[in-house]
Amino acid sequence: MPIDDSVPSHDRGIRRLRLPALNANARVIFALFMIHVVCSSAPLGIPALIPFIQSDLGLSLTELGGLSASLSLGVAAAGLFTGWSGDIFGIRVMAGIGLSLAGIAFFIASQSTTIPALVVLFALAGAGYSTITPATNKIVLQRVEKRLWGTAMGIKQTGASVSGFLTALLFPIIGVHFGWSTALAGAGAAIMICGITVFIVHRDPPAGDRQASRGNQRSLRRLLTNRDLVLLCVETALRVGIQFAVLTYLLLFSLDELKLSVPAGAAILAVCQIAGAVGRIFWGVVSDYCFGGRRKVVYVPLAFAASAILLLLSFCDAATPLPLLFLVAAGIGVSALGFQGLGFSLTVAVVPQENVGAASGLSMAFAFSGAVVMTPMFGYIVEHTHLFERAWQALALVAMASACIVLFVREPVAEKAPAAAE
Repeated sequence: MPIDDSVPSHDRGIRRLRLPALNANARVIFALFMIHVVCSSAPLGIPALIPFIQSDLGLSLTELGGLSASLSLGVAAAGLFTGWSGDIFGIRVMAGIGLSLAGIAFFIASQSTTIPALVVLFALAGAGYSTITPATNKIVLQRVEKRLWGTAMGIKQTGASVSGFLTALLFPIIGVHFGWSTALAGAGAAIMICGITVFIVHRDPPAGDRQASRGNQRSLRRLLTNRDLVLLCVETALRVGIQFAVLTYLLLFSLDELKLSVPAGAAILAVCQIAGAVGRIFWGVVSDYCFGGRRKVVYVPLAFAASAILLLLSFCDAATPLPLLFLVAAGIGVSALGFQGLGFSLTVAVVPQENVGAASGLSMAFAFSGAVVMTPMFGYIVEHTHLFERAWQALALVAMASACIVLFVREPVAEKAPAAAE
């Protein structure tokens, strides 16, 4: 290959060193992004199917919240175990088996017509789905340069929002023409194939590295006595609870309270999802490149912004102009759904690297416990006050509380990247 003599030899050396690394980072991040796109299709597609499930099974709002919460319950119950299993047995076994289980459970659920069966199957699917975040977090730390961790976390988590956006557009159409079971069956099959692919393709680090990791994780006490990790786990429970409540009820709110058509309501949900995807990437880039890897300086204002926009949503009604509704939905997506990349980056920063899998699992257990409580609670508030307004205002208060909690987290000092010439 000819060498460009116009480029100094020193710069040519830098290019030869950097381009392969950049390509390796990009390949890993893209693969993780696609895993989240595929494997989030059922969990984040269920909100788009809620009106059809409610119509077919005759559920109340509280029962709908409970059905959605059963998925979160499975994630919460299995989250800690899956985090530890990833550190001990490796990502290939944990994620390969877990995601395959999730896909099978969603597929069987698509053929079920009773609430007890759906609750059990959604819980099993949630247990399998709980493997995705510890697995992909650990891969970022193993395979991506540290200076890109915030961006990588944001991009991979954006896969979930992109999946939610696509399912918000497609699932209502499928639901109208073929029924909600067809959409859920297709998503379950795709997740199962993804799990099998991970099991076949992924290669973990040498067993000796995992054995060393096992020796460093002798008890749960090490994590539970980490003050900053516990604060972040509680805060994440609040934020994920908000996220699931928004995704579960936004379409119903659009149809029942705002009096929108099904396509317009689905578009509102889709805008919220895609704005969340943009936010997860954007805030990670801002944190990495504008604030030198500091997370709190972005994370805290984001929670206050979510509180303000949720409060604004509580005042929307059927007379609100459609363009304003789209702007509010986008604002909620960017703030209330766009936090996860930063949140995971902050979580993994406050624990030793060998504990990242277990810490991610513990964080997920707390996070989805918040969803278990807050999703049916939202429906309960609406049913007993007959006002969506009160429920949105309650979420605004929760978002404000989450911001206040993060203020007490001690963020590690970010390491400065080496100079380009070094």
